[in-house]
Formats: sequence, structure tokens, C-alpha cells
Amino acid sequence: MVCDPQAEAVINSLTWMAETGFSLGHHAAGTDDLYWPVPPLGAFYRIEGQTMHVLRVIDTRQRKGPL
Repeated sequence: MVCDPQAEAVINSLTWMAETGFSLGHHAAGTDDLYWPVPPLGAFYRIEGQTMHVLRVIDTRQRKGPL
């Protein structure tokens, strides 16, 4: 069980994308990774075939540059 509502929102969003096969993310600058904002967090992920790999989740309030 996820206790943090922000973390739960990220999990729910990415789970929905994985289950529907619909990616809402955009490419992160200079990478093949995708980024999906779920304020105040953001998730970096990659789609390989029918598998979604969550690479990292960040707190966007602490970022120091473009995503």
C-alpha cells in the first residue's frame, strides 16, 4: 500500500498508461526516455515492446534545469 498521495498518483498514472497501451509522455531532452509530469513529481520511463520500464521518479520542485 502506498501512503504518500503524490506517489500514489504517479503509480496510478503510469499503471493506467501501461494497462491501456497509451503513452502520454514526451521525450526528455537529449535522451530516448519519456517523461510524464504528475505534479509535483515527474516520472521518466521507457517503452520496450509491450513493457514499460519506470526509470526514475523525481520531485520537480528540486530540479535545476529542463526535463
